[in-house]
Amino acid sequence: MKSLMIVFFCAVTFSLQAQSPIDGVWNTRKDNSKIEITQTGDSWTGKLKSSNNKNAKIGKVILKDLKKSGDHWVGKIYVTRRDRWFDVKVFPKSNALELKVNAGFRSRTIEWTKG
Repeated sequence: MKSLMIVFFCAVTFSLQAQSPIDGVWNTRKDNSKIEITQTGDSWTGKLKSSNNKNAKIGKVILKDLKKSGDHWVGKIYVTRRDRWFDVKVFPKSNALELKVNAGFRSRTIEWTKG
């Protein structure tokens, strides 16, 4: 009976993790670049999966340390143009992610689409 309970608990835990609205592949719409977001331990990470930009480094971490905070996630985003990490808030929408990037006194909102 105990082993059945453990199997059930593991299945429920895996099912809940797989249902995150930020999990999956997202198109940045810039150079048709795609970021794959997956859970790594207790946070989420986004890596460059593909791009039409010949200089893009496939596998590079673009999002890191994403953790749920209310209705959104907070973490860091790598901005290649500046070669720096910035604070980001990620808000899941129906088939999109709205990313609010804070760079000092300036902020910018971008949208990634699913797929």
